[in-house]
Amino acid sequence: MSARANQIALDAANDVGTQYYWASFMNAGAMYDWATGGLALNLVGQSEDHAICCFEYPMLLAARRGYLSQDDARKIIGALMDSGFSAESFETTWTKVWNDWPDYPFSATYWRPRRGDLVFYRSNTGIGGDTNHVVLSLGPDNADNIEVVSFGEGLQNPAQAAVTRSTVNTLRQQGHSAVKYVAPPWY
Repeated sequence: MSARANQIALDAANDVGTQYYWASFMNAGAMYDWATGGLALNLVGQSEDHAICCFEYPMLLAARRGYLSQDDARKIIGALMDSGFSAESFETTWTKVWNDWPDYPFSATYWRPRRGDLVFYRSNTGIGGDTNHVVLSLGPDNADNIEVVSFGEGLQNPAQAAVTRSTVNTLRQQGHSAVKYVAPPWY
């Protein structure tokens, strides 16, 4: 785990309970507005007009720390849109996306999300594909569950929502068929 991964995970854990405005990825876009110079970073997620989605939340944390530049944010969002919102698109943008529960073969290094990894959920309904929901891993707790920080899980309509803390398996049981994870490029 890098120092940056640890810092983002600490920032996310400290942000639990904080309210931001959520909208689906196709209706959010505040991070893209910031990335193109049209919005100050401190306004991202702070109003209905500047809503963020679950995927943009970890990007916001990285940008606040100076780990994600506007140019890199534009590239990430562009690659995601060009791929049709498939987690596989991150194989070319970032490091390889690994499959996890239940299909990923055990490896002493990468059998579960590490602290700071992004975790992608596939929906049982097909809505959103591999990027139906994206969370930030906090790594294992004392019982060896992988804790995550989540924003906007289960929302369908734009709303103000709190950042929450859960586990990979708890969220998976809420209508998700598969989990993938990746180390984001800002580490």
